[in-house]
Amino acid sequence: ARRMEVYCAVYDKDKNIILPVQALILDDNSALAFKLAKPVCFFGEGMPKAKSLLEKIPGAVFMEDVVPSSANLAVLAFAKMAQNFFENTALFEPFYLKEFFTKKP
Repeated sequence: ARRMEVYCAVYDKDKNIILPVQALILDDNSALAFKLAKPVCFFGEGMPKAKSLLEKIPGAVFMEDVVPSSANLAVLAFAKMAQNFFENTALFEPFYLKEFFTKKP
């Protein structure tokens, strides 16, 4: 994402989706999407640039030392494997949040 746009999602402590993955341009109004009745933890590469807006939200917690990594997906992948759930790699298409546009010459 660029400028004040961040890719984000909100999950509860049990990994249930509260807000689905989305590209969000952060401003005073959009930051209210994170104003929930419970504390909200913010982390990742987009958090530092959005911190000045997000710290206005009551209960905001900033986890400076947490950066999502593909290594963290191993636990989730193992849980899916234990449930015998596998993607069909012949038909799988990656999820790109936004359309890819190329500049025409």
